[in-house]
Amino acid sequence: MLTNIIRLTKRGITTTTRVAKSSLTTFPLATNCLIYGTMTGLAELSQQTLLYKILPDPEDRSPYNLASVARYATLGGLVFCPVLHVWYQWLDRVWPGTAKLVVAQKVALDIILLSPPEYASFYLLLNLMMGETWQTAKLEVAKKLPTTLIFATAFWVPAQIINFKFVSPRMRVVFVAGCTFIEFNILAFLKNKKISPSKEALKTDCVAAGKVLSSCAPPVSL
Repeated sequence: MLTNIIRLTKRGITTTTRVAKSSLTTFPLATNCLIYGTMTGLAELSQQTLLYKILPDPEDRSPYNLASVARYATLGGLVFCPVLHVWYQWLDRVWPGTAKLVVAQKVALDIILLSPPEYASFYLLLNLMMGETWQTAKLEVAKKLPTTLIFATAFWVPAQIINFKFVSPRMRVVFVAGCTFIEFNILAFLKNKKISPSKEALKTDCVAAGKVLSSCAPPVSL
């Protein structure tokens, strides 16, 4: 029986991979949006599992915030993924190849030109989706953007070197979605280590944006 389960699992993974690659060729934008939106939603669910279920003491655990998961999936799949899709197509068209100088130029442009407006848009849009005022959204951007950019640079420079050097152009957004999943959970763990372990404090705002994490609870500075 175990052998059959392993064989069926391998067959399922192989089939899923084949379908995904075919879809990325036939419907690249739609497929990227589906994958990226799913990964950002799962990343938010994963960090909630860490912050609300695993890291707190049993008496301090909180229920899942599925509305927040839906917001992340929506922002990831419908807002940030199309931007990343077009952005990487443009970079690969203007700076083709994987030479060291080309990779360095792409990484620098990604960090300098894309990251600041992307992170700022994330905080603005997430706050507005939560029903906050424009003024509140702007204040959160001013408060969190500098720290977010420092962390983003440290995390994404090596990740984007790998992306532009070794990942095929059609898989770039998928690779970034996987990195975002890792980033969200690192942020959740670091955030928990820096705050009081009380139930209220565990309901934190972490940093994100297609690249940054922020749950819908009251904000706690990094």
